Amino acid sequence: MKAKCRYHLSWYDRDGARRSPEPTPGGAGATELRMSPSQLAPGVALRCQADGYRDECDSDQSQPLGTVTPNVPRVEVSWPAGKAALREGDGFTLRCQAAALRPVAGYVWSRGDVWLPEAGQDLRVGQAAVSDGGSYACGVWVSGPGWGYLSLSAREPVEVQHAPRGVHVTAVPGTSPQEGESVTLMCNYTSSLPAPNSYAWYRGDQQLEGSQREMVLTSITVEAAGEYHCQAGNGIDQSPSPPINITVRSAPAVRAPAYIIGPAVALVLLLLVGLVGVRAWSKRRSKHQGMSSNPRAHRDEPGLSEWPADKHGQSTGGAELSRKPETESPYEELQGRSQDIYSELVPPQPGSH
Repeated sequence: MKAKCRYHLSWYDRDGARRSPEPTPGGAGATELRMSPSQLAPGVALRCQADGYRDECDSDQSQPLGTVTPNVPRVEVSWPAGKAALREGDGFTLRCQAAALRPVAGYVWSRGDVWLPEAGQDLRVGQAAVSDGGSYACGVWVSGPGWGYLSLSAREPVEVQHAPRGVHVTAVPGTSPQEGESVTLMCNYTSSLPAPNSYAWYRGDQQLEGSQREMVLTSITVEAAGEYHCQAGNGIDQSPSPPINITVRSAPAVRAPAYIIGPAVALVLLLLVGLVGVRAWSKRRSKHQGMSSNPRAHRDEPGLSEWPADKHGQSTGGAELSRKPETESPYEELQGRSQDIYSELVPPQPGSH
């Protein structure tokens, strides 16, 4: 509005409610209304009006408030002919249809809650990316002498179909199971439009049986270790995942704890000591009983009376017999056997010789 006009501009909605009661500070003959797209309902109309307009403010006649009924524009989407859906890499055009709105001063576009750079009636996208999908709306700015209004369209969704993205494999409970445990592999993705409808599993270059999103490795063996990956498809393309390495830990050998081996060895030794002692005692008792029952037989044994006598007339046979080396005692025999048994029970420690 001209600077000489003593009136200021204000914003009103379709119902006539005032949206900006004061002019923009520091702006002569201007006022601003800053709003995000999410604050504007579909089909809303905003009117800018010179309050108390008089002829000295403009040479043209002003449009009185309420005499113009805003028409709601609409957004039309078009893409290459012959395609049932818009796919990544295709071009598409959005057109803001507002035939009944005159005179049109300009157009505004928004995607989601973001105002897009200035564009005309058509908004063109040369090669659609996944980020170009969303909810679009257009606005038509119609103005005349001393008045103007912005009419916004309803939102039009745009879907950009694409192959699965961010495909990766997860393992539960982990990637290092113990032999005999079960592992569940899951084929995940971050985005896909439409959702995947087929899966394939591989270990190395070999394809495995199964076409589900989940694969269970039951009672895994050491031979089943290796690199696994999956492939997800949604009818547009197949997307493979990076490999995940599965290592299988061997099951530990079953060994009795040391606190069980020690007492067991001691018990075996005690039993052996008792057994050897009983046998030795039994033999000696039998021998003594045999000698006491027939003493003459021992005296009449050949060679016992033929020992030569010494100078005093005593026989030397008893002395020589007493000097005969004694046999190993039962306890020494027991000690030797115990050492042999203990060496068989206790395995040599690593590094010992």
